[in-house]
Amino acid sequence: MGTAGSVVLDRDGYTMYDLKEKVMKSSLAAQAGDGLNTTADDEMTALHIANFVDAIRTGAALRQPIEEGAKSVLLGHLGNIAQSTGRALRIDAASGRITGDEEAMKLWQREYAPGWAPVV
Repeated sequence: MGTAGSVVLDRDGYTMYDLKEKVMKSSLAAQAGDGLNTTADDEMTALHIANFVDAIRTGAALRQPIEEGAKSVLLGHLGNIAQSTGRALRIDAASGRITGDEEAMKLWQREYAPGWAPVV
């Protein structure tokens, strides 16, 4: 729930509603999965992994672009940092980075054990 509407989000995608419950945007899986993950065979996860491997092997388009996943994960990280510091954060909209709070930025990344830092 937000000031301009709401979002319903599950494993099959999302639907955004305005304050009058009109659908503003929706992105749902072509094949509905089991949102509660109550089946032993999680076909949606298998399809997601198969698409990812296919993209690596053949250059096929990702059905869930990495940029979109990064935005979703960033929100969780920022929420954890805000919770840890006990205050609201100011965020640069272009980069997603915390501004004006050096203490919070110290939580932006982890310290890796020697030899385990990812190299990009």
